[in-house]
Amino acid sequence: MPLESGARLGPYEILTPLGAGGMGEVYRGRDSRLGRDVAIKVLPAQASANPELRERFEREAQLISSLNHPHICTLHDVGRHDTTSYLVMELLEGETLAQRLERGPLKVEAALKVAAEVCSALARAHQAGIVHRDLKPGNIMLTRAGAKVLDFGIAKLTESPSGLGAAGNLPTRTTPLTAQGAILGTLSYMAPEQLEGKEVGPPADLFALGAVLYEMLTGKRAFDGTSQASVIAGILEREPKAPSSLDPSISPALDRVVLGCLAKDPQDRRQSAHDLARELKGLAGAPVEAAVRLPDPRPSRLPWVVAAICFGGAGVLGVLAFFRADPPSPVVRFDVDQGGNTAPPFFLAVSPGGDSIAYVSGSGEDRQLLVRRLDEAEPRRMEASKGAYLPFWSPSGAELGYLDGGKIRVVAVAGGKSREVCDIAYGAGVSWGEGGAIAFSPAFNEGLKLVDAAGGSPRPLTRIDEARGESGHVWPVFLPGGKNVLFLSRTTASVSNRIEIATVASGERQVVTEADALVGYSAPWLLFVRAGELYGQRFDPGSEKVSGERVKIAPDVDFNESWATASASVASDVLAWHPYRANHAVAEWWSGGTRVGTAFEEDDLGGMLLSPDGRRVAIQKLDPARGAPDVWVIDLERSVRTRITNTRGAESLGPWLPDGSELLFSSDEHGPYAVYRCASDGSSEPSVVVNEPGHDWFAMSVTPDGEDVFSQRSMPDTREDLWRVPLASPKERTAWIATDANETGTRVSPDGRWVAYRSDRSGVSETYVRPIGGGPAVQVSIRGSGDARWDPDGGGMYLIDPAGHVAHVSIRFEGGRALPGKPEALPWFDGENLLGWDVAPDGRLLLVRTTVRSSGAFRVAVGWRATVR
Repeated sequence: MPLESGARLGPYEILTPLGAGGMGEVYRGRDSRLGRDVAIKVLPAQASANPELRERFEREAQLISSLNHPHICTLHDVGRHDTTSYLVMELLEGETLAQRLERGPLKVEAALKVAAEVCSALARAHQAGIVHRDLKPGNIMLTRAGAKVLDFGIAKLTESPSGLGAAGNLPTRTTPLTAQGAILGTLSYMAPEQLEGKEVGPPADLFALGAVLYEMLTGKRAFDGTSQASVIAGILEREPKAPSSLDPSISPALDRVVLGCLAKDPQDRRQSAHDLARELKGLAGAPVEAAVRLPDPRPSRLPWVVAAICFGGAGVLGVLAFFRADPPSPVVRFDVDQGGNTAPPFFLAVSPGGDSIAYVSGSGEDRQLLVRRLDEAEPRRMEASKGAYLPFWSPSGAELGYLDGGKIRVVAVAGGKSREVCDIAYGAGVSWGEGGAIAFSPAFNEGLKLVDAAGGSPRPLTRIDEARGESGHVWPVFLPGGKNVLFLSRTTASVSNRIEIATVASGERQVVTEADALVGYSAPWLLFVRAGELYGQRFDPGSEKVSGERVKIAPDVDFNESWATASASVASDVLAWHPYRANHAVAEWWSGGTRVGTAFEEDDLGGMLLSPDGRRVAIQKLDPARGAPDVWVIDLERSVRTRITNTRGAESLGPWLPDGSELLFSSDEHGPYAVYRCASDGSSEPSVVVNEPGHDWFAMSVTPDGEDVFSQRSMPDTREDLWRVPLASPKERTAWIATDANETGTRVSPDGRWVAYRSDRSGVSETYVRPIGGGPAVQVSIRGSGDARWDPDGGGMYLIDPAGHVAHVSIRFEGGRALPGKPEALPWFDGENLLGWDVAPDGRLLLVRTTVRSSGAFRVAVGWRATVR
């Protein structure tokens, strides 16, 4: 029953009626508390009478009220008075787009302006996980401040929770049903999947926007008919005429935008509202700062050109757009600068809607998460995430998870304090599913676990099957719906890594395909790495099978075989990855503050260590084809290079034996890292020194007599510990120091009496000196230190100071005590781009700098799926 003027709904007074329809009556009202006029929508009786629907309505209406956007009609309040439920909205002055279209089409510039404003409103809502579902001219108000979208999410909020199939997906009605054209007018803007009762997402809103834009440009509906059946048949089966065929002043570029929105298949449609908004502004002649335009995936598309894509911050980023004449390539690629990031490159994550990318900047305790929206010039720094790494998104994109301090944490993207979810060792992948569960890999040698996103005790999802050659389950990816998880089964050298799918409810597993690394899933494409290159292959989550040929997506992705991961992330139509770039290193001799020559130059150098006589150098060199390092030896006098290792594993460089005849190294060829020894001239096969299931071992330094090797052992409970291992009888090894802190990087003194090592027991990694037989340790560094090297005479050591400089500290030894002096930075070496260093027997320093290295920028491809159809 209509409300009379003067009636009250809580604090609101009814003034005059504004309209009525299937969604209820709308009134002009007054908020007695704030003294402002508002629009009050009284909901239908069936919506008010259903307690379950009413509770759901109020919960979701609160979410919609958070959509603070200049082109969205603000929802101020939701309430209930006696038996009447109502909404309180911003009161707008103007006319609806439907009323304006009664006078004919808009000018192209005006139509583009309205469409771009509506697009920006849709982008904000989609980011919050809200789909309008009923976008049409009657729900767009034209005001002095621009277009305003009305009834955001109301169609979804008032839908029966029991599920009504196609009928339940019918949109709201804005005029009485006695007018025959009312239903037809609404149907004309519905996407095919909405008519068929399928799941409706953001692409349905973009279809409706395409239909609205078509009508604004031509004055005619893209899909019209004399009956409901003829309109539905048109949407499902017929292609609309190009707008330019009705108005020659409309450009072919605008034709492609409109028709690209009206594609029948949601996957073939424009996928991102904020990118489409920028494209519309560009067509209107407006500035397109930070524009990222989604391509037209339809087979009839024509080439188009992006005028400029630029980001602020460290500087203007170049456009790396790729074009091909036949067939045209609409994908747009550009670089995003990470601001000197030194964190592992795979620490980036594309948001579910593809509108933002989270990544890590800085290193160590200075690591911090940044979020860069693709339509904004500057990233947002997540203040609550200092020390964070390995970011992952919530399904709605409203929250961001990350690892920090042995915990999985979650923080709202809008800001605020983080909350703890559960403990984790060091983490090898985390994914957040739509059902509210988080899947994660605690470590590289464990199975997957599940935990509720709200927190609690983790429970096993998968278990390692050693009989199948498995060494760990890593890098989980939840599939849409949250019921199944993709993951990579990491294997030993004799078995290829496998992408598998696990059912959350039962833990049952199914092999999908072989791959070196799993990147993600963006329907219908499964992305993975083989032979160091990024591929895509069609994947059906229902049948759990891949089909068709593999398609190469990117030949230059940074791939790490040791960690079984690629530096890439994908969601929707956005792909981000770190391209592989060779680092050219130059090794120089320095003596007394003077550069005295070049020792060698090498690409992809990862570390180096001089031989005991200083005539050779062992290096750790990346094999780009595998994304994993090998050990080589360079004869510095003759520049002869000898490859020492050539396995499927990743090798980590260890020390020389005192006579220079052998080298130690670590490899993960057969699972966790094990310590090996081999001839330094490559004449013999490596033999195992230490191999312990479930633990990684790294050789650090050897005693001057060649009898013992100090090794670093990784354990979940005591973190990184240092062990003394007799080379003649490795099983008799003993823990040299094992505490709750991390102890790493040993160096035995030339006289064999002292051991230098690093520990973070003070909260900062410092260098300490301790008697080789055990006893109290003495701190040598001040306010932080990197790796240390002894003087050839043992009277002091070199180390890396907190500023990244090479520093020297003298040490006196009296009465069994070490008495270090104050570290003094070498003024002639600034440490810039320092990659590695060592001290020769004659006291010279060998310093290695990288002269060409990755800037830390990652590459983004928008519309990448269109290139692999």
